[in-house]
Amino acid sequence: MTGLSIVGFWTALILLMQIYMTMRVGLVRQKHKVSLGDGGNPDLHVRIRAHGNFVEILPLPIIGLVLLALLNAHDYALHAIGALLLIGRICHLIGMGGKHNAGKARPIGMLMNMLAILAAALYLLFLAVTTGGNLPA
Repeated sequence: MTGLSIVGFWTALILLMQIYMTMRVGLVRQKHKVSLGDGGNPDLHVRIRAHGNFVEILPLPIIGLVLLALLNAHDYALHAIGALLLIGRICHLIGMGGKHNAGKARPIGMLMNMLAILAAALYLLFLAVTTGGNLPA
């Protein structure tokens, strides 16, 4: 696999999770006939926030992964960061489903995502400095 195909693999899995999360919100909206907002439904509110957090967190790390691949980051690093992002989001979703969001999975998921973002940022800084900003041939 090339760097970009590795990023494509993890991004595809994240996109599938995006569809799942969108459907989770839509099904509760349909069931309770709520078009906008949460209609005062606590389950819908939690699903909306879980989905919102998902779309707030993931775009920049995915861009970071693409940049890492373009700068010839090591395949293992791309897999590790992609896996941390996806597994972190799954843990976060599981934690959001717990009673009163008290599950340990939610903070574990966020920690995994922050570690993935930190790893991507530090590796990007390293590659940007060591390659002189030039894309490898």
